[in-house]
Amino acid sequence: NNSHKHKNHLVSNGMESHFFVKVVSNIFVGKSIIERHKMIYSLFKDLMEGSLHSLEMSLHTKVEFERLKNSN
Repeated sequence: NNSHKHKNHLVSNGMESHFFVKVVSNIFVGKSIIERHKMIYSLFKDLMEGSLHSLEMSLHTKVEFERLKNSN
C-alpha cells in the first residue's frame, strides 16, 4: 500500500488506493513490458474500475530477477 505517498490526491477520504505489486514468474518469458502489465491489470479489472486508483508494478521473469539481485 503506497497510498500514504499520495496524500494530496487520495480517491476519497483517506481510502487506500495506491499499491505496488512485485511479481516474479516465468509466465512473463517472451512477453513485452506492455503485455506483462496488461496481464496483471486484467486481474485487477474490477478494482481498477472502483477503489484502486494506481497500481505500480515490478514484473520480471526468474532470470531477470536474479540478474537484478546480482547487479546490486
